[in-house]
Amino acid sequence: MEESNWVAVVPVKAPKRGKSRLGPELEDWRVELAAAFATDTLAALLDATQVTFVVVVGGQGLPASLLDHARVHTLADPGSLNAAADDGIAWSRRHHPGSGILVLAADLPAATGAAVDRLLEAMPVRGLWVLPDLESVGSTGLLIGSGSVIAPDFGEESLSRHRAAGASPIELRAIDGLRRDVDTADQLSEAIGLGVGQRTQAVLDAMGQLADVDRPLR
Repeated sequence: MEESNWVAVVPVKAPKRGKSRLGPELEDWRVELAAAFATDTLAALLDATQVTFVVVVGGQGLPASLLDHARVHTLADPGSLNAAADDGIAWSRRHHPGSGILVLAADLPAATGAAVDRLLEAMPVRGLWVLPDLESVGSTGLLIGSGSVIAPDFGEESLSRHRAAGASPIELRAIDGLRRDVDTADQLSEAIGLGVGQRTQAVLDAMGQLADVDRPLR
């Protein structure tokens, strides 16, 4: 297997604009949860040995200790998720030519560095790949090889659009934390069952919730 050389791009929507589908029961905690999901996603990427650099586009609400990390560069939020992904890809191409690019959604509270490493160790730094969500309807990530081009098209039912654009679905076990994006309370319960990161757990603790799949959020 060839040596990995990956730059990660994380488009982060401003927490006040995110996670509107969590439902009325979680509305009071929506902003805190959105920021926590993004924080734990970024922390997982920084824990991964296969990620050489991380480009955060947006980043409002993330801890300064992460945004100021030596392996992190931040870009301004252009106002939409796909434009943010495009900006991160373009910056990575200019500053890290030859590297593969992992575009990862910022709402993966169960992501871990080990899962990121497992993904990137298994994939060549070439070609074009899409990471399906657990429903196999949306996309939680794109892997863009050094010679590949794609216009990110995240959003509802994005898997079919990315496949139509030439991306092959990734079929790899033991990376469910990278596939469990969270838009709804039920999906948050699933993420809790997988094991969420420290920031998300702290918010759950403040909410009086137990990180236990047997105690659903609704």
